[in-house]
Amino acid sequence: MAEATVLDDEVGDAAEARQLANRATRRFVRYLELLQPRDGETAEELDIRVEVETEDAMPAVEPGEEDVRATIGDPASERRVIIPDDPTVLSYLLAGIIQVELPRRQELLEADTTEDRLRELLALIDRETFLLRRRLRAFTPLPNGVGPRRS
Repeated sequence: MAEATVLDDEVGDAAEARQLANRATRRFVRYLELLQPRDGETAEELDIRVEVETEDAMPAVEPGEEDVRATIGDPASERRVIIPDDPTVLSYLLAGIIQVELPRRQELLEADTTEDRLRELLALIDRETFLLRRRLRAFTPLPNGVGPRRS
């Protein structure tokens, strides 16, 4: 048993937090795409388990409403993840999914405000996207174990 006090999260500047959340959503979708194996690469299927609302079909977006849904996995399946529109919920969700070292994730979770968390999250997503774009292509070593030398 424990006694707990629920602490409200400080949002910071609400308008700025919303803009950062929209930016983080777009960049995170690109990040997830880059995590998928490229042609010729062998990797285990990306296994991200998140309890968020999903839908099987893609209904039309209402006029004036921003489409912040993302396809996860095989686009042919038309399974969509509906991204939360609350910046605080989104910031915690993305902080839990991003594939970074535990100390970096802890820093995200300890941010003073949602706005701060989203700024840190954007920096991490940008860093991870940069690294994923430049990853080495899969290669097969020569049978004798010696590869070409570069000077």
